[in-house]
Amino acid sequence: MCGADSCVARIDPGNGAVVRTIGRFLRAYIPGKILLYVVGLSCLAVNIWCMTVVPSHISEAVDLLNENSEAAILTERARATLVELSWMIIALGVGLAVFRLLSRVVLFLPGRRIEAEIRRDFFKALTRLSPTQLSRFQLGDLISRGTSDVSTARVTVSMGVLHTAGSLFLFAMCSVKMLQISWVLTVLSVLIAPIVIPTVKKLSRKMMTQARVTRMTLGDLSESIRETFRAHTLVNIYPVFDQILSRYDAVNDRYRDDNERLIQIRVPLWSMMGSFASFSLFLLMVVGGYMIVGGDTGLTIGQLVEFSILLGLIQEPMRSGGMIISLFQRGEVSLERLYEILDAADEQDEQQESRPISTLASLLEQHDESAPLIQVNNLTFAYPEQANAEDHRDPFTLTIPDLRIEKGKRYGIFGSVGSGKTTLVKVLTGNIAIEPGTCRFEGVDYGDIDTALLLSRFSVAPQESRHFARTIRENVSLVADNPEYEAAWRERGRVLGFDDAYLVSQLSSDIAEFPEGLDEVLGENGINLSGGQKQRLAILRALVKPHQILVLDDVVSAVDHHTEQEILKALYARLSDQTLVFISHRISALIPCDEIWIIEDGCVVDKGSHTELLSRHDVYRRTYEHQVLEQRVGGVA
Repeated sequence: MCGADSCVARIDPGNGAVVRTIGRFLRAYIPGKILLYVVGLSCLAVNIWCMTVVPSHISEAVDLLNENSEAAILTERARATLVELSWMIIALGVGLAVFRLLSRVVLFLPGRRIEAEIRRDFFKALTRLSPTQLSRFQLGDLISRGTSDVSTARVTVSMGVLHTAGSLFLFAMCSVKMLQISWVLTVLSVLIAPIVIPTVKKLSRKMMTQARVTRMTLGDLSESIRETFRAHTLVNIYPVFDQILSRYDAVNDRYRDDNERLIQIRVPLWSMMGSFASFSLFLLMVVGGYMIVGGDTGLTIGQLVEFSILLGLIQEPMRSGGMIISLFQRGEVSLERLYEILDAADEQDEQQESRPISTLASLLEQHDESAPLIQVNNLTFAYPEQANAEDHRDPFTLTIPDLRIEKGKRYGIFGSVGSGKTTLVKVLTGNIAIEPGTCRFEGVDYGDIDTALLLSRFSVAPQESRHFARTIRENVSLVADNPEYEAAWRERGRVLGFDDAYLVSQLSSDIAEFPEGLDEVLGENGINLSGGQKQRLAILRALVKPHQILVLDDVVSAVDHHTEQEILKALYARLSDQTLVFISHRISALIPCDEIWIIEDGCVVDKGSHTELLSRHDVYRRTYEHQVLEQRVGGVA
């Protein structure tokens, strides 16, 4: 939970921030679409003109009929005039329909294009964020921003512009014609405006704040739905449906309550605008009727009818004023949420641009061949969210005084759950930002190297095997055929051919059983694969990616002992000259390593070969003996 001040800051960033956000949005996405807006608004203006001209012809017809009300039969001239007015009204109606259609089609085109551009920029921003920055947001909230908020921004620049411009055009043209008929009636029609406008302004501010709260709750609801479907297997296996449903109901009820509070503000606003229009019509009937009965004002029945029609036309914008205000406020809130991600990505880019080494050529110029591949000195790291936690628990801290990774050697990392193995790997691979001067790659400080360039030095098979819902072939070719890897890097780096990598991963027998072989569709996050198959596919993908250092994070934990031994045998045989970092809780997988690090509570407490550690580290020896005994018992069974 956030503190009171931070919550208020998130909910109400201030008018200045809103204005800056809208200005950025207009400068970024409106250029190039001005012509479409000009054409669309021109069609809308013609549409409104046709709409406001029709009442004047109706007024002429009413006055003509009134003048001939005492005659039994209309004169030939009167009939001809009525026919002419009828055809003019029909022509204006056709023009109104045509230009109404054109205005909507043309004005909606920029909105659709802007929606596509925002969605593209939002996705690019997400892919540029570092893991640390991404951890600030829930995945469900990001999905809500990329779907609901993007759609709301599109509606704002299409439907919002259409209704706003249409209301302004209609109000301006009707006001001119109403003033020409009677300035007294026109003034009376807007008499209540000074009372309504301050109230509308106050309600609008409240609605803006509540709209922000509702959007944040929608993100929480999306996250609840996402994590429930993510754990659908758990729901099926264990009787936890009621507990999960109650958690979902709590978030869903909160979203319902927030929406109800928003409606409680929005409905009075709409009702007030509608009451304003109805009160204006009431004044027209009372005062206008008196002026006609008096007969000394020059106001005719036809003009009163025309005025009432014009007032009826501007009533619709008055009634929809609350909807327009709500539409733009929701759009502003959505833009704020989208720009929060875009700004985080821009901040990340600025940090990267300040780093002097951004290309492979510049790295090759400054690297030191005699230096270790990776050198760690006096490294201390703690996760920010743990360091700032309010529960006062001791945060996890990774402390590495000195560590070296030499080229062409194999390193193993062993430790208990939560000891810091994966955190160390994330630091070494550049996935976590660290203090300058604490880690060097071939003699070059990590802080001087562009993160994307640093990440390209490594090929990582992570602890959690993530896969795209595509085919096996596409999951592998995604990294093997990536054009971002330069030819110079392919020559200098290490890359295992697909056939060799396929053999190492031990996937051939499994894939042979799939109807489509390598073209088998994996499904959401590889749901069609077992845990061991997911891990072996992750190994295959890591091997075919060009790399300088191969990192395998506990990638054989879900495979059986026989398959594990076959993978390790092929792996160490074909990667004898490559730099390898292997994390595993199975010591048998680490035996061939040149050096094994033992990590406890974020510190490397011992390191050496397998034989050396057996002789001097009790925990390592007892764990190894226990695992060997387990394997023997399992083999007998």
